Amino acid sequence: MRFFKQKKFVVPFLVMMMLCSGLCGALAAVVATDTINSTATIIVDETYAISLWKSSTHTTELTDINWGTLEKGASTTQTIWVWNGGNVAAYLTLTSDLSSDIGIVSAAPKTLGAGGCGSMLVTLTISGNATVTNPSFVITVQNNDA
Repeated sequence: MRFFKQKKFVVPFLVMMMLCSGLCGALAAVVATDTINSTATIIVDETYAISLWKSSTHTTELTDINWGTLEKGASTTQTIWVWNGGNVAAYLTLTSDLSSDIGIVSAAPKTLGAGGCGSMLVTLTISGNATVTNPSFVITVQNNDA
């Protein structure tokens, strides 16, 4: 307490505290812009009897994918389950409206027989130069007629 009673130390001490607090805020802003946190809405082309599920047990329908927090330049893969409720084979592909300057979404095409169920691995890769920190986008799973 004696330190604060000496007036010649109070002003420099306050200036030092303000500088440290500003530096910490600036550092936090830099760290925050190095990660991407994203969720994608996922839909299916309703022309066909295709449905999407969170697991192979078909207990919870899939409507979105939470990718979590990623570093710029990183990738993550999620498994989605696709059920073909139709009476003909389906050749499934995936498209996304995610801007290519933010990242890309990809999945290998999948062929499912009538009444078949299978998994698709969907990968999100964030660009190392991405400037958006919380993108939202739509993924469409469609049948391209087997």
